[in-house]
Amino acid sequence: MSATFKAAAKALSDNPALLAKVSAAGSAEERQAHFKAAGIAVPTHADVNSHMADVAGGSETTSIATSAGPAAAASAAAA
Repeated sequence: MSATFKAAAKALSDNPALLAKVSAAGSAEERQAHFKAAGIAVPTHADVNSHMADVAGGSETTSIATSAGPAAAASAAAA
């Protein structure tokens, strides 16, 4: 896990006000501004992807919703 991602995750965990601001942000630029204002390095896509590679299923792009979609549509059409 990257040090930048780990520091950002810890900051969000330790600071509910920052978490609320970042969660409510309407764009990546706004999220970055909140991190920068708090003095926290902004994790890059590579930092996030590195973390997700360590999470079971984190790099899986097929979800239950997307994998069930075609089958559900076929069942509805047959009904």
